[in-house]
Amino acid sequence: MTQIAPENPYNWAYLGLVHLYQWQPQKAKLALSEAEKRQPDLPYLKLLQAANAAMQINLPKAIQLANSAIKSL
Repeated sequence: MTQIAPENPYNWAYLGLVHLYQWQPQKAKLALSEAEKRQPDLPYLKLLQAANAAMQINLPKAIQLANSAIKSL
């Protein structure tokens, strides 16, 4: 999907979700960064980034991102 429509932030966010599901947080971080470049205010993107931070044992960042996402919903 990212090859067909590389400017669509949802495609990059979905790719990040797939990488999170496969326990590949570094690859997820790259995909989520691409999504953020295209549309930084996506609340669901912040939740995925929070999950990624938690997966990498960065709990303060995970909490901060989750709170930010919840406030913007």
